[in-house]
Amino acid sequence: MSTPSFPTKARIREIFAHLGTGYAPSFYAHVADDIDWTVMDIHALSGHFLDKATFLSNLLSGIDGVFDGPLKLHVTSIIGGEVEEWAVVELVAEATCMNGQH
Repeated sequence: MSTPSFPTKARIREIFAHLGTGYAPSFYAHVADDIDWTVMDIHALSGHFLDKATFLSNLLSGIDGVFDGPLKLHVTSIIGGEVEEWAVVELVAEATCMNGQH
């Protein structure tokens, strides 16, 4: 019996590391067009998205003019991957708002 070849946690961290650089297009190149994506919490970016185009549209409209520079995201934990076709990735944001708050 063969083992499924889903991304390892290390590979998931590598892919998500692009979000820590502030250059997100390198990350989104790895995201499927028909992604089922839930962003938790209560903020402009939270919601349930069923495709990459809708998520990116919400992302761009939700953060336009909010941050003074790129939003940098860092992985804090990963559940899934490895032998699972899904993964839950917890991120923490690093940014400065236009009003100077972090």
